Amino acid sequence: MALSGTPPYSLTWSDGVVQAGIASSPARRTVRPQATTTYSVTAVQDASCSGTATGSATFNVVESPSAYMSSPNTTICPGGSATVTASLSGQGPFTLLWSDGFVETVSGTESSRTVTPPATRTYSIESVSNATCSVPGVGVTLVTVFPDPSASVISVPSQACAEATGLTASVPDSGAGATYTWTITNGTIDSGLGTRSVSWTAGQAGTSVLAVTIRVAAGCEVSGSTRVPVIARPALPVISAPASVESGASDIVAEVVGGVGPGWTWTIAGGTITSGSGTSRITFNAGDPGVILLDVVEKNAKGCDSPAGHLEVLVKGLTATRLVPIVLDVAGQGGHRFTTELALSNPSPSPVRVDVQYTAASSLSATGSGTASETLGAGRQQIIPDVLAWLRGKGLSIPSDGSPQGGTLRVTFDGVAAGWTPAASTRTTIPSGAGRAGLSMPAVDPDTAAASKVWLFGLRENAADRSNVALVNAGVEGRVDLQVSLFSGEGSSIPRRVLPTVRLEAGQWLQLNTVLRTAGFGSGYALVERIAGTAPFHAYAVFNDNATNDGSVVSAIPVNRLAGPQLIPIVVETGAFTSELVLANPGAVATKARLWFTESLANPGGYSMGGVTVDLAPGEQKILPNILAELRRRGLEIVPAKRDYAGTLAVTFSAGGESALGWAGARTATAGEGAGKYGLFCPAQAPSASISDVWLFGLLQNADARTNLALVNGAANRGPVTLRYAVFDGATGAKVATSEPVTLSPGAWMQLNGFLSKWEVENGYVRVERVDGTAPFLAYAVVNDGSVPGKGTGDGSFVEMSTNAP
Repeated sequence: MALSGTPPYSLTWSDGVVQAGIASSPARRTVRPQATTTYSVTAVQDASCSGTATGSATFNVVESPSAYMSSPNTTICPGGSATVTASLSGQGPFTLLWSDGFVETVSGTESSRTVTPPATRTYSIESVSNATCSVPGVGVTLVTVFPDPSASVISVPSQACAEATGLTASVPDSGAGATYTWTITNGTIDSGLGTRSVSWTAGQAGTSVLAVTIRVAAGCEVSGSTRVPVIARPALPVISAPASVESGASDIVAEVVGGVGPGWTWTIAGGTITSGSGTSRITFNAGDPGVILLDVVEKNAKGCDSPAGHLEVLVKGLTATRLVPIVLDVAGQGGHRFTTELALSNPSPSPVRVDVQYTAASSLSATGSGTASETLGAGRQQIIPDVLAWLRGKGLSIPSDGSPQGGTLRVTFDGVAAGWTPAASTRTTIPSGAGRAGLSMPAVDPDTAAASKVWLFGLRENAADRSNVALVNAGVEGRVDLQVSLFSGEGSSIPRRVLPTVRLEAGQWLQLNTVLRTAGFGSGYALVERIAGTAPFHAYAVFNDNATNDGSVVSAIPVNRLAGPQLIPIVVETGAFTSELVLANPGAVATKARLWFTESLANPGGYSMGGVTVDLAPGEQKILPNILAELRRRGLEIVPAKRDYAGTLAVTFSAGGESALGWAGARTATAGEGAGKYGLFCPAQAPSASISDVWLFGLLQNADARTNLALVNGAANRGPVTLRYAVFDGATGAKVATSEPVTLSPGAWMQLNGFLSKWEVENGYVRVERVDGTAPFLAYAVVNDGSVPGKGTGDGSFVEMSTNAP
């Protein structure tokens, strides 16, 4: 309303509203009539006086339009349609703006439309308008699409390698009763068909397409698919490596030819990879004989693996050769025949071929030389009771007419696993008394029989015993000339006697019987020297009981191995057995032999009794018939009194306060039923603290023999040592028992009698290993005639330990 006059103004309206304080013209007010209304000013006043007003304004009020959703909520299948309805009121025509953006003009009181939503959604009227007004609509209608299309969205890896296996594809759970139908191109579905998750294998490089159709319990279906890029794999790797290697070979090279990587994964069976894992070039060590299986997989920059490249490398076994100095089928004194038992032992995890080459001894006028073969399984030990009879059975033409037969055996083990050394040993016996008597000998390594001079001590020629010296050409070709010099045990004042030169062809054996008789010596020793030829040779001596024919073998010792402390593993004094001690001084000056006795039978665990000194003139050899009685005679008190005693005897030789050369050994024997004795010889040894385990082969427990096992702490001043032994059945190759740890005090000895019977093992061998302690140790076995004490002769054969097998 326009005003004139002097402000401020005050207006009175026709509806009674007073509008005061109006500062300027025109005057304005906002009204919201509920019905058609005419507005005018009934009074006006300015700052000075009252005035009059003219005119009016009429506002016509009409009905507002409205719209509300009248259709109920509904459910449709994917791709299906639903009808949604809006009811209208007010003055038409109406313009409707739907929530999905659809606009329509409607003249009537209702709007219905058909909708096909791709997914569940709500429908409503955003606004309803007529010629006058526009207002929001009221209400919503929910249209549910079931199953929702997202139910067919497949989860897969972003990419796959060609031919990759174990890949997965899955969709969300569509509830109970839903079924899932899968298909694939460029691939294979491996498992899970009919479920919401499948395992699949990719095809070749390109694209794999997986599709699924889901049908819910209500009957609706929804389908989806996805594409997975398939990356090419590297080509099959080609491995370059030697076609064959020897067992135990190291730093062997294998590499991939032409590979680009960047990574390689190697696996091996039958060997050990030592370097290069993850690269295209490795080094490896060979294992046991057989085949090494090498496999490699190359990985490219996309992370895809190649097919596995494969190569087989033949692993050839090693060859080990042992020389058996003599096997016999000859008559002894009294007409009884000596025969030889042969033990072949293979403790390794691989079978071996055994070739036994027999060379008949020309010194016996024996014939029938030849070779026989045998296969010895892993862990097996074969005991051949009569080796010459066995060779005859193998086709060798060895006479069996009672003529003297015998010779050497060259035993070759082929196919041996690295780190293992099979063994051969013999036991030569003759009927005697209530059983048999004899001796055992280990086969020797001909490659180590290279000393040019060796000693043979302990020889004697008297009413009780006779001594023989045996010589062998240990080579495979070439002759060797040997010179035997005899020395009197009375000392260097008696000139030595040099015997005629002995010439031996390869593999030949010769025995010089009652060797001291020719020199007129009652006690003495021999020096054997190679004077022509280059072949290795072996020498040993045997002193035989004249009544029982029981023999005790004495191995040769190189002239440069007589220095340093020595230990005799056992000397005894019991109601049945006594031990004689042999001491020899081959040097040119007088020596003192210091003897230190540690008793372990009457004092279990080992009790040091102390020591005595025995003087030896230059060149002298002394045989002390009962060493414990001799120790007492020299002032050593052995306690407790009047008991059975057994223990170790440490021996050192000195001259002028300095270490000197010397040799010691002991024979332990028991009286026979009539005249003569049965016993065995045990040489002094130099125990080594570096040895961690040893083996004992050719052990028996049967109707004719039993075996005792002895364990020794090899030093009187190095503290205790703890040992453990494992027992193997040679017939099956199986380990049948492992003992509890056994602790031995310094210098202590212990014996396990008939120990194989505990496990009912007739043919066995033993491994003894250090568990704790730093002291050196020894182990030996004795194979006794008779299954139990009191049967047979009780004669024992000494079995030395072997340190060649691991």
